[in-house]
Amino acid sequence: MSTEVLAELVRVLLLTTAERNKALQRASCSTLCELIEAGDTCLFPYVVPICRAVAAAFGHYQLISVQLLYDLIGTISRCFGNAMANEEVLSLVVPPLMAHLERYALPDDPCSIPLLDCFISLIRAAGPALNSIATTLIGRACTMLHASISAAQQHVEAARTANVAVVFFDGYGFLVTGLELINALMVALGPAFDHLLAACEAAAATATPGTVQPSRSFILEAVMACAQLPTEIGFEEGDARFTAFALVGDMASFAPTLVYPILAPTGASPGTPGVASSMVQMMVLSMSPDDANLDYLNAKTVNNALWGTGEVAMQLMRAGAGGSEIFCANMPSPPWWGNAVQLIGPSVAHVQSNAAAASVPAIDAMLTALTLLLQKDHSQLEPMMLENFAITMGRIALVDSLAPRVAAYFHLIIIPWVRCCRRIEMIDEKLHAFQGLMAMIEANPAALAQHGGEGFCQVCKRKSLQQQTATITPATKKKRQRSTLFCCCCWLIPATHTSLSLVLVLLSFSLLFSSFSSTDCNWHLNVGRRGPNR
Repeated sequence: MSTEVLAELVRVLLLTTAERNKALQRASCSTLCELIEAGDTCLFPYVVPICRAVAAAFGHYQLISVQLLYDLIGTISRCFGNAMANEEVLSLVVPPLMAHLERYALPDDPCSIPLLDCFISLIRAAGPALNSIATTLIGRACTMLHASISAAQQHVEAARTANVAVVFFDGYGFLVTGLELINALMVALGPAFDHLLAACEAAAATATPGTVQPSRSFILEAVMACAQLPTEIGFEEGDARFTAFALVGDMASFAPTLVYPILAPTGASPGTPGVASSMVQMMVLSMSPDDANLDYLNAKTVNNALWGTGEVAMQLMRAGAGGSEIFCANMPSPPWWGNAVQLIGPSVAHVQSNAAAASVPAIDAMLTALTLLLQKDHSQLEPMMLENFAITMGRIALVDSLAPRVAAYFHLIIIPWVRCCRRIEMIDEKLHAFQGLMAMIEANPAALAQHGGEGFCQVCKRKSLQQQTATITPATKKKRQRSTLFCCCCWLIPATHTSLSLVLVLLSFSLLFSSFSSTDCNWHLNVGRRGPNR
């Protein structure tokens, strides 16, 4: 499409948005959304004219049609990204959106959900440029969460009191939207998010009694409450559990000071885990290896629980914290624990020693669940779940106090671990999978000798290693060829020469990674964005 034709098409569509006919309003907004999604950067020059037309349309669009404008602004934000941080653009779209936010002031008004979804997309695009309205938005999110959590808990309690099955809860969308709005603000503001909460807490002393004020403690309590709600009250695309687990991961990544209460000991008596341990335990409990847990919705929950756990472990590693009070606190034995004892108990001392225990350390429950999951056919598992498994295991293995626990399972997961590593791209975040793998080789070399060179032949087959840089020097190519040759030799050495096999495999792995210069990949522990399911 030529520039002239595109310009004329946009002009006609913008004129049509000003029509009073609802069918024309719907057609013009829908066509603009599709054109923006298909046009990519071609429509960047038209951001201001489009937003100007949208702002004018707010003046005469009615209740149903105005939701088309929310969707249009959300589409523009997702496709144009940082272009929405332009001061002129924000001056056009923010005032009418804020006016509608005041109009739908009730926390249970269904019209507020598409409006807040629009704000979420806009926040993710404009970032800190929306700092001026962040206080209003965080207040609305907390008010919505407080009301919807209370209603959801009453709904569940009423069903259990009547001894009937828990059914869908009409207000479930408010839970998910409230969590996602907090998440978007946290990611957009970064460290400034903690300052925002501190200001809200300081203003709470003069607030109207009975109103909900944003605070660190409220957000943690809301996340925990959402993670404990049964799946039956939700819907496929909006399980509050995987949204809550994504928020936990983002708290560790973007607002680490907010995670400190989770990482610090709660002072609870032994065997009575507090909020910090309980939050990790809820993520562990969601990693059930049962076949029923592999459907679409639960797979997303397991994936986000994995990702959130890995981000918490990353924060532990950065802070130099031990992590024992978080991951090693006892939790009730999961429903599948008895089956796990029969399957892997004889080969894992931590499992066998807790065979009949009423409670087990959270780290053992998690590693056991993941071991059973990885023994399944990988074609039945979500690819993102397998990638996050490799990343999370690597990060946990790099926490000093947790490494011995992982090492005890290493002989069962080394081959699936390496195969999962083959699926991932070589970005900064995912190098943790390989760093943790090397740490486990040092901690439990017998597991490597047990499996020979199979795992490292798998590593050498990774295409992305050869494709990491645009140009590969002859010296680098020779090093990688030597590492592959060493791995093949290890595979051919008889089992009676396990010590020689171990030496050669370690040497091959060293050669493999020494072939990456500082320009090939970054070994520092910056967090990339593999990310959870949204």
